[in-house]
Amino acid sequence: MAFVVILHLPAERKSMLMEILMRWTAMSVIEGANGVRLQPNCVYVPPPHAVVKMSEGRLRVAPSESDGAFRPIDAFFDSLGNEMRERAAGIVLSGTGNDGALGLKAIKTCGGLTLAQGGDGAGPEYSEMPQGAIATGAVDLVAPVEEMPAHLMRVWNGNHPPADLPKDSADGERLRLEICEILRAQLGHDFSDYRRQTFMRRVERRMQVMNAHSVQDYVDKLSQSSDEAGMLFRDLLIRVTSFFRDQETFKTLEDKVVPLLFADKNADSTVRLWVPGCATGE
Repeated sequence: MAFVVILHLPAERKSMLMEILMRWTAMSVIEGANGVRLQPNCVYVPPPHAVVKMSEGRLRVAPSESDGAFRPIDAFFDSLGNEMRERAAGIVLSGTGNDGALGLKAIKTCGGLTLAQGGDGAGPEYSEMPQGAIATGAVDLVAPVEEMPAHLMRVWNGNHPPADLPKDSADGERLRLEICEILRAQLGHDFSDYRRQTFMRRVERRMQVMNAHSVQDYVDKLSQSSDEAGMLFRDLLIRVTSFFRDQETFKTLEDKVVPLLFADKNADSTVRLWVPGCATGE
């Protein structure tokens, strides 16, 4: 893994972070300059008060021109999620304000791993940033810093389907429907008709996060935790952008639904559509 450490310091504040980190890690600590390509087992520290983004495996660093709220962590996380997708991990540590909260949501939406400092152990000295991230519902794991390396290694080493994950067997289908029933009972949402491959891919991801060694083990954990049911539910929600990229669905809408709406209508007619959650639509 490569590590990029983003601070939200004011422009006039000098950072000693590189020197501090060099005392505490055997990894190479490198200035995160513009154009630097990330390498594993290295720590990159971009200059303070800069806008840092990821593009094609390199850091893109530019001075901040914003006179308003400066949110460098959100900006970096957003680009990291889009660049690395499932291989991205975002961690929010101690700090004031809520920078990083929206960025973690972006990483989560792209299938990456999200963590926030908390729990028993080395909790945050300033809890605003971790609590702001947790409040979004997009944090996979809340943990003290001393436990985070083990979580990272476990999830990264498990970035493949568990060996005993049932595929298309009757037992696999039974477990899938059992998970659907737990979600329906706890949250009132029925995912039994959800695309099986997508459903089980999200289950696999939650198994890695929860350190479940089999689907049955995950089912047991899920049935005992309403929090985990909520996390899986959020992972399963369809992304709006993916929905609008579904060409087959919109071709069907164009060919079969829209013509029916306008059948027997003249040019002066108004067609009203009702959308769940909205009073009316036109």
